[in-house]
Amino acid sequence: MIYFISALITLLGGILAASSIIISKKPDARELIAKLIPFQGGIGIAMLILGGFETIGLLGDFRLILLAKAVVDLGLGFLLGFSLLNRWFLSKDLEMLRKAENLKMKMVKYEINAGIVAIVIGILFLIKMIFHI
Repeated sequence: MIYFISALITLLGGILAASSIIISKKPDARELIAKLIPFQGGIGIAMLILGGFETIGLLGDFRLILLAKAVVDLGLGFLLGFSLLNRWFLSKDLEMLRKAENLKMKMVKYEINAGIVAIVIGILFLIKMIFHI
């Protein structure tokens, strides 16, 4: 029953968040969505609480964190190791070097955020190892 309520709250929150696009595609939905607006704050708080509990539940599983760690490791590994990759592999092929530099320029804007995520993930993994969670 709790999963049904949780799914319903998520659905209603999604409808409220995407209401402008829903109404632009189906104008007659405006009246139904208007009935949800008085409950927007409550739906938002319910989603916040549910999201918190769901996140805590996933932390115990650690698969989500492991996936995030893998993505961050790949991205930051490429950015931080670019000079060595360039020296070892890319300097011999100018076309590959140009493509890699273009990719680096696209990715570098995410470096600071990825670094912060890496710090948080690193701390979580250390806590997991130290306390055998």
